[in-house]
Amino acid sequence: LEQAITLGVVDVNTTLPLKDALLKLDQKRADFYVQQLQETASVFGKFSAQSDDNLFFRMGIVSFENGAVSLGKIASFYAALHEPETNVLVWEDFMKTCASDSAGKSWVQIVTGNPECADLMHGLFLQTKSGSGHFEQRDVGSVIPSFPITSVLIGSTAEGFREARKQYHIQLDPHFGKNFSVHNPEEVRIGYWGDPIRLKQMGTKLNQSDEKSRRFLPLGMTKWAQVLALSPAEPGLSPLKDFTTEAGENYISAGGWPDLHPVAALRAAGCEDVVYLTRQGGESLFGQGVAKRLFRLERDWKYFNADDAEFKKLNQDGDPGDLNSPWSKLFNLANPQSSVNLSLSQASAVLCTDWNADKNDVKKNFVGLIEDAYRSSYWINPDIKSALIGGLSPVLTEKRPGCQGLQ
Repeated sequence: LEQAITLGVVDVNTTLPLKDALLKLDQKRADFYVQQLQETASVFGKFSAQSDDNLFFRMGIVSFENGAVSLGKIASFYAALHEPETNVLVWEDFMKTCASDSAGKSWVQIVTGNPECADLMHGLFLQTKSGSGHFEQRDVGSVIPSFPITSVLIGSTAEGFREARKQYHIQLDPHFGKNFSVHNPEEVRIGYWGDPIRLKQMGTKLNQSDEKSRRFLPLGMTKWAQVLALSPAEPGLSPLKDFTTEAGENYISAGGWPDLHPVAALRAAGCEDVVYLTRQGGESLFGQGVAKRLFRLERDWKYFNADDAEFKKLNQDGDPGDLNSPWSKLFNLANPQSSVNLSLSQASAVLCTDWNADKNDVKKNFVGLIEDAYRSSYWINPDIKSALIGGLSPVLTEKRPGCQGLQ
């Protein structure tokens, strides 16, 4: 348990409201938080934006703050920020033992063929993990220009959520969030951290007729620790969180789900080529469901049912009968002017994985999912001439329906 807490897999803060209720001998409040904890555990990994009423309010079970520290240690290790001189020989030994037969192989294949490679890598990490690299305390983009994102509630909408959160803890209603609605969908934005000069450039160059791009909000510079505590903390894994920008703005974060195809933003930031990693099928139905609640989209909930084959196919291929709704402007693969299609059109190449396949279920076959990503084909954009993409392999040479509209 101690190791799980350190890694961030378990968040001890989840039980604080319950502990407070028990200390005050408040049985009603204690019963409510026990019920909410049980619901958090029961829906973990199978979140529903439609039926999970308190999705935005209920405590999660993962500590993204502790997870940021753990990821910082791993990043520091690979960046060799605290590399003792004695490790040079160990690294040389690792390369001599494992590099010669690694071309074209995934890590699983390498260590399956030569288990000593896993032992050597583990030994290297153990020797350096206690160092003082603290990569999570570095500014984002300090090595490679980076623009991590999160969804942001601003203005009266942020204040409205804070008041609703107070009422959640007062009313103790397991269905409290069912009637929660943002004050103003226009105050739900897509926030980007990064170098302020580049962010300003992005804001100037982004196409304001694009439903996603017009919601751009520059958040300024920050540390990776703040990004990793907020961007992955999506509804279901975490309640919406308060945060403060470097400029002193107080916002609410709802996680990094809103721009999973940031090609347009990267182009606006000055990237000459963008290789976009995606999966076959439409956007995540859960992500679209969260957008429905926060953007107050009028699309019927039946279209977000992943268990219905007809609607699942409609999401994969797009809905040609709806070209004008806010949902269509964001997610519709059958709408040439949707945000997702506009982003695809600006990508130099697209790596098309098959992560939606049952065989690649992240909960049942994580290794298979990684293997699929490693082996998937690239779609090369015929409208963009680039020297970069000449070395990409394998190339998608036949029609492959469902790769977010690409053929």
